[in-house]
Amino acid sequence: MMEHMSQADWVGSPILGPLLERRAMEEDVSWTMHLTQGETEQEMRRRWLEYHLQAQRGRCAYCGVGIEIFRRDGNAELRATVDHIIPPSEGGPDRVENTLGACRRCNYAKRSMALEAFLVSPEFQESVRLNHPCPDRLCGDVVSPDFHLDLLRRGVRVWIDGTEFRRVYAYDVPAGVAEIAVATTKTRSGRPMTFRKRGVILPLFRDVHHALERIETGAFRGELTAWLAAREIPPAVRVRNARLDG
Repeated sequence: MMEHMSQADWVGSPILGPLLERRAMEEDVSWTMHLTQGETEQEMRRRWLEYHLQAQRGRCAYCGVGIEIFRRDGNAELRATVDHIIPPSEGGPDRVENTLGACRRCNYAKRSMALEAFLVSPEFQESVRLNHPCPDRLCGDVVSPDFHLDLLRRGVRVWIDGTEFRRVYAYDVPAGVAEIAVATTKTRSGRPMTFRKRGVILPLFRDVHHALERIETGAFRGELTAWLAAREIPPAVRVRNARLDG
């Protein structure tokens, strides 16, 4: 009898039929539960964070330091977190459009401050200083192979009277001082001598916008303007540094 049973007879047998119906019913129930429950809040914020990290190229939207969801070096301060641009306590919505990816240090320093207020606050300056240790000295020798590379890595550009000046001898953001060469001459013995002047760096932040479709460096756009100590009319020297990479 079993030898002459066709495939159609086997599928329609009284044993297999209920099993197939039960499996279909279980799949329908599980799919319905998935639709009704949705993702958890933790899963939702993880998805937001992954989106921000991709849009911001793995950097904090405020200070620009490299951040990761899981830090291999164990530095918890550089762990990626989701931060609200407009704090919920100030009426900001809990949506992806109102969030950014930020390092833990900037997130904790911002607290419930508005974005514009945070970017000019001492807390933000301290966060930048800790996340980007600045060198005490830049290579000022133009014949050094590291001269242009060193300037390029830190984004230091200096203008004097509208002309870009390449010789930056010292650049220390925490101390607020930039030292540049303004003239070169020779001594009586023929040895070269350089006149240097020091400028005081004052941080000025402007043009802070949040556009998800245009994020490349994050919401942080900085402009550092330095005035020569010997002059009182700004700007004698302008130092631009959108991010302190180094």
